[in-house]
Amino acid sequence: MRLYMINNIIFDRKKIEYYKKDIINLWEYPNFEIGKIFIRKRYQIKYSFDLSLIESNDLKNEIKTYIENCIINYDLHNRLNRMKLILPLSYLIGYLNSNKISSFKVINIQDINGYKKYLEDQNINIIINNRKTYIFKIIYRLIKSTIYQLPKEEQNDIFILCERNDIFSFHDEDMLFFCGLSDNIKKLLKSFFIHTLKLNLENSNFRSCYIRPLKFLIEYCIEFDIRNWDCIYSKEYEKYLLLKGHAIRRNKVKKRYANATIIDKINEYIDARSTDDFFKRDIWNLSELSLESNRINKILKVGSFNFTNIKNINNKNYAKQYIKYLITNTSLAISTIKDKVIKVKDVLSKTEKKFNLLSHDELLELINVKLESNEKLYETTRDIKLFNEYLCEQGIMRNVLLKEEEIKKPKRKHTYRTVEDFVVNQIFNILDRFPVDIMIIYLIIYCTGVRISEALTITSDCLYISNNDFYIKTISTKMKKEQDNTIPKNLYIILNAYIKGYCVSGKKEYIFKGKRDISEPMKYAYFKDHFSKEIKKYDIRCSNGELYNLDIHGYRHRLGTEMHQNKISCYIIQKVLHHESIEMTMAYIDIFEKDIKDSYTKFFDNKGRQLPPDSESEKMILSYLNHALNSQALPNGICGLPAKFNKCKHANICLTCSYFCTNRNHILTLKKQLKETEIILENAKKNNWKMQIATNKEVKENLESIIAAIEKGDNNKK
Repeated sequence: MRLYMINNIIFDRKKIEYYKKDIINLWEYPNFEIGKIFIRKRYQIKYSFDLSLIESNDLKNEIKTYIENCIINYDLHNRLNRMKLILPLSYLIGYLNSNKISSFKVINIQDINGYKKYLEDQNINIIINNRKTYIFKIIYRLIKSTIYQLPKEEQNDIFILCERNDIFSFHDEDMLFFCGLSDNIKKLLKSFFIHTLKLNLENSNFRSCYIRPLKFLIEYCIEFDIRNWDCIYSKEYEKYLLLKGHAIRRNKVKKRYANATIIDKINEYIDARSTDDFFKRDIWNLSELSLESNRINKILKVGSFNFTNIKNINNKNYAKQYIKYLITNTSLAISTIKDKVIKVKDVLSKTEKKFNLLSHDELLELINVKLESNEKLYETTRDIKLFNEYLCEQGIMRNVLLKEEEIKKPKRKHTYRTVEDFVVNQIFNILDRFPVDIMIIYLIIYCTGVRISEALTITSDCLYISNNDFYIKTISTKMKKEQDNTIPKNLYIILNAYIKGYCVSGKKEYIFKGKRDISEPMKYAYFKDHFSKEIKKYDIRCSNGELYNLDIHGYRHRLGTEMHQNKISCYIIQKVLHHESIEMTMAYIDIFEKDIKDSYTKFFDNKGRQLPPDSESEKMILSYLNHALNSQALPNGICGLPAKFNKCKHANICLTCSYFCTNRNHILTLKKQLKETEIILENAKKNNWKMQIATNKEVKENLESIIAAIEKGDNNKK
């Protein structure tokens, strides 16, 4: 025992002497078992580290401590460990020799970027196969090793997120550097960061929502020597992000990435600390309010109102008063309020003059009349006038600036949004390969024409059967009521099986659950992203060759148009689409004027017999929806079999099948098919193929009957 202690004392003394040198040769390490790993001549150059050119003694000691940590904690007989932990040191020491960095305790993001540039200048790859190389990672390992040697109270300006004292376990986004910031900015950002730690987000979400955006922001503050938070503006910062190649928006649409919204989040944090009165803040996080459930669209983020861009304090207060009134004194949905005030806030942010002192011409200039389309101009002027009227009611203004004739509602042109068969058929061919929840949501939308908010918020008690018809109950946020929709039997079976597999028996819950919070419904963004991925994966295109872009409302248009084409009364279509007015229903029927003037389409079965829809009976809607919505488009007509759920077992016998029906739109295809059938029949007779003769004879007779019936109908019209 005594000999063991003496040996340890001798070894410790040798180690002290060993680390006093500025040239660290690993083959000279006091422990022979370690030294012999590096004794080979070809290793001696690689594992000799000259620290003599580094000016800072702190930096030298931190490197030596790191080497000792690696020797103690890792098996350096393992070649991979040597390559990861020791070998890259020579590159880092080369960088430190030419830069005045005093310690890894005070290193900042610019120093790390400097090391990155140093490696690039030497033509050293820092990223291979989308992964950072060990040569670049070594700087993070040194930082991590150094910080872990400090007491917690001294770990001030560098945060390390992972809990393990393991320099081998590595993720560069496990670290956040506040070194190099001005005192005011450093204090604010550190305080905000500590606040975000309490959110208890998953690591991946926390990195993407907070760590990465904060890194970019810290880099910006250091580069431009920002000393006060008031000097940071969202639009200028977004330009900086774009110059640096960081994404700020998704596909050039309104949704902003966390890289850009970090400014708003910090403003919200500052605002919340400054006052307890919610409505006096400059950012209103609406999730803090106890709003009625029917005013919130569950499939969208609740969001917030941000007033920071309105510079005039009076205008800011006017906007706050108006929006507070809309929230607390009306039953308008939050999404409707947002639509009403977006232009108001836009106009107020463009001027530093008090709104109640603006002249008529100044207001029109702010609205930017020339650049607005008729539709947008109407919406803008209408919303500004409502705001103006509210200020008059409150005694802040005397007159309404905009005249009535300046708010003329334009005539809307009908937009044709029906999803074409060309697209629908492609989707149904590969729909069974979609994720099961995405597939079922699509089927619900296709078969019922419900809004996406209604499809995503259905609950586990949504299904029922009445008079042998199958129904699904949905809740309309827009109409603020429960509504029933008929669905095909096969969809009922699929959905019922899904509910049994994914929902708790006897408990009412959302069927399609949120991925972050299962008590909430799936978000629309999640559905659209995953549906679009499948569309790209299977290259679903429109007839014009463009990649199909999901338009949920296109399926409402499709349903309304299909029913109209089948002579179902507009009153029934209105009930199916759950519209309050017949005018709204007409906007969903995509029929060209020439088609409206024509007679309603007549359908014929496989024998040429007419299938007249009972347009007088409103009960017809149930049989229509259970039949027509299950139809499958064919080149020469329509198959009534629900082919979207089951593949037809009887290939190439459509014209002898009772499910087949067609109309005059397919007359040319039918005539061509008749000629082909006659040739096949003649050939079969020559070869005495009895089975083919019988089948094709029936097909020929059916085709002749169908063509004759269609042409007779056309002659009668003339």
